[in-house]
Amino acid sequence: MIVTAGATNRSVYFYITGDASHASPGDPITGLLFSDIETGGSASYARQGAARVDLTLITLASASAAHADGGFILVDDTNMPGVYRCDYPDAAFATGVDQITCDLLVAAAKNAHVAPVIVDITDVNLRDAVRAGLTALPNAAADAAGGLQYRMLVVLILMLF
Repeated sequence: MIVTAGATNRSVYFYITGDASHASPGDPITGLLFSDIETGGSASYARQGAARVDLTLITLASASAAHADGGFILVDDTNMPGVYRCDYPDAAFATGVDQITCDLLVAAAKNAHVAPVIVDITDVNLRDAVRAGLTALPNAAADAAGGLQYRMLVVLILMLF
């Protein structure tokens, strides 16, 4: 997962499967509630070079509900079994680090395995189609009025490689 530094209201999606002790190891686990994480487990994140930060989870009204820090819900029990949404606070994605790790630990009695999600934090805005959030470039398309001349843009790209 790649997130622009300073991004707000970000959700992370986890795929939760049965562990080796589960009746069906490797199969998706459905029906987990936030209490299955909070009681005997944990939700947290760690910014590069910093200590782990614990989240207090709450139940979201639906998988499409507005972001709420600590929000947790199963996305779709039928069509996406095992996929859960967890809403992380804005502080997790603040500028200053290159990477964070988001993790869930499910209560042992549920016999579940969750792989942590590594999030790369970048200063480049991959959603900015004109200049990728690079403020030193003009905010205009190549060859448009005020934009870089196309030939100059090709030279710049070639210089990068």
